[in-house]
Amino acid sequence: NLGHITAFADDVAKRSSGRIHITVFPAGEVVSSPNVLKAVSSGVVEMGVSTGSHFTELALGSIESGLPLSWMSIDEAAAIFDKGGLMDLVSAEYAKFGVKYLNVLWNAQYTIISKEPVRSLDDLRKMTIRAIGGSAKMFEALGVKTVPLAPEDILLALDKNQIQGALYGAPFEYVVDKYYKAAPYILMTPMLNPITDGVFINQKIWDGMDKECRDALLGAAQTMRTAYYEYGVEKDKEALVTIFKDKQTTLPPADIATLTKAAIAVWDKEGERNGDNGKAIAIIKENAKRVGRIQ
Repeated sequence: NLGHITAFADDVAKRSSGRIHITVFPAGEVVSSPNVLKAVSSGVVEMGVSTGSHFTELALGSIESGLPLSWMSIDEAAAIFDKGGLMDLVSAEYAKFGVKYLNVLWNAQYTIISKEPVRSLDDLRKMTIRAIGGSAKMFEALGVKTVPLAPEDILLALDKNQIQGALYGAPFEYVVDKYYKAAPYILMTPMLNPITDGVFINQKIWDGMDKECRDALLGAAQTMRTAYYEYGVEKDKEALVTIFKDKQTTLPPADIATLTKAAIAVWDKEGERNGDNGKAIAIIKENAKRVGRIQ
């Protein structure tokens, strides 16, 4: 769904009095998702919207996108990025590649869809699920088999029973992408809420702009931060009372505690990569303690 990005482009044009015109391209049309940062850095495209976990060159990429259970609401995410200082660390990381990071964007909650209902970790251990990044590491540590499929391959893999579940996004996204036709059940215990994207611009382009144009981009990026998430929340409500009616499950508290312990091990491993990653994980842990999710 490019609606929020198209709205961002329109907002920028309005705020800049028509001085900035942004042409929006769908994912993969100009460059593949893993190459968006390289493309913006080199000037092949001027701007990008993507998630940091796609970029292997970013040490902080997985933390920026959201490690499993690292925040469980947009309020927590905002506290971590804005008050905690994660935004500053992420911005500095992107700057190393000649890119100005404009803002983090709240994408959607991260839920599991499955062919059979999931009411426990033991149910998941009977399945092979699509998962990537830190979430895959967390599940593998708990005896759940995972495979790292691209989004466009998920439905076919479910249809052919190559996987029995997928961790990909929010309920309404499973409806839009028709995954529910092969996997009608949804686990409403999120693995992260929200997944995040980022919007960024080539540094040289940014440096050449005056204050009016910069303010237009920053203001529109701040509006876009919540646009897709808020849209998704309303669409999720529709999906849950129609497509997923009577097909929703949750994990028991004991299993959530087990997941949390495994998630912290993933956090710690990411924190060991370098000093900035260690600082980022300290910010995440401080928040988790503040809200009472860890001791």
